[in-house]
Order: sequence, then C-alpha cells, then structure tokens
Amino acid sequence: MNKQVVYSHYKGYDLPNREYYCVWLDKLLKLLDTSQSVMYKPNVLHLKVKLLDGIQLKLITDRLTKSITAKSKTKPMFLVKREIDNSQLGEHYHLAIIIEQQYVYSPCVLLDSVMQQCKLNELVQDYWICKANVGNWKAPDERNSLPVNDYKDKAVYWLSYLCKADTVIQGQKSLWLSGVNNRKVITKRVQQPCNVVALTQITC
Repeated sequence: MNKQVVYSHYKGYDLPNREYYCVWLDKLLKLLDTSQSVMYKPNVLHLKVKLLDGIQLKLITDRLTKSITAKSKTKPMFLVKREIDNSQLGEHYHLAIIIEQQYVYSPCVLLDSVMQQCKLNELVQDYWICKANVGNWKAPDERNSLPVNDYKDKAVYWLSYLCKADTVIQGQKSLWLSGVNNRKVITKRVQQPCNVVALTQITC
C-alpha cells in the first residue's frame, strides 16, 4: 500500500488535524464522487458495528444491501474500515454507507431498522449510527446523515475518520470499497433539497 500521508488538507478539502493515508482518502472521494454520478439524492451515513464471534461482515452488508435496495430502488455503496482497538471494542468496523434518498424519507430510520433486526437475530453485538456536525464546536448542528449534494465538504471532513493512519492493521486489508464499480451513470434533473431528519435517540 502507498503510505504517503497528509494531515489537515487534501485536494482542497479541510480535514481534522491528524495523519491520513492519501490512498484511503482517494477511496473516500471516489465513494462520494461516484454517488453523485449514479444517484439523484445520495445520502451518506456513518455506521459503527461490533460483530458477534464467528459472524462475517459480508453477511451484514448483504442484508443491508437487500433491505436498502428494496426501499430505495438503488443498491447502496460502502466504504468499510476494519479496526482493532485492544482498549475498547477489539475488532470492529466503521462503514460509510450511501443510500439513494429519492424514495426514502429517512435513510437513518431505514438503516436503524435493518441493524435492529441484525441485533435481534444475534448477528451483531452492538452498533452505533454516528452523527455529523455541520455547525461548529460553539454552535453544533448534529445530523444522523448528510445529503452529499448539499454537504460534500462536510462529508469529507466527517468521514475522513475512516482514513486515519493510526489504525492500520499491518499485513491485513484495513479499508475497502464495495458496490462502487460498474454503476450506471444517470442523467441529472433538478431536485429539491434532501430532507435531513435528526433522531436524537440514535447516537454514536
């Protein structure tokens, strides 16, 4: 893997001040750029999940894909980060998930309902839908998801967390894209701004 790093800026985007792998940031940008070319109202969420022993992440992403596609009429896209934290959760995953919002009132409610079923079916130990702050530390404005067309800069800043270099797993695959390649580019038409629904009971 190319281990070139940056700290607080990349390709015109501001980032929290920490160390990031450029190759991982490129994957994040590919996710967001692709979503804008294949979806009318791409909406991105950040899911953190701890699996139960013996469960493979693909089982969860397959269920997410099936359920989200049934509601949104479009397959979701994922950027997946695998982390191992010996002081907290041990092995766990962070997922940036992009959902087409054209037919979905609240992507967060949809994601939460699928993950609740995964937990009831004893596939995940726990999960968190992490919030984005589109305000600032003095006047926070927290959202459970972000419309990419309206908040792309904020989405890069928020989701750059997945690209931080201090959680690399040496000798193992740590970050990858899913559902991004071989997508049909759409013809854009004028759309109204996406709804952003804040659900205070869902926290990270």
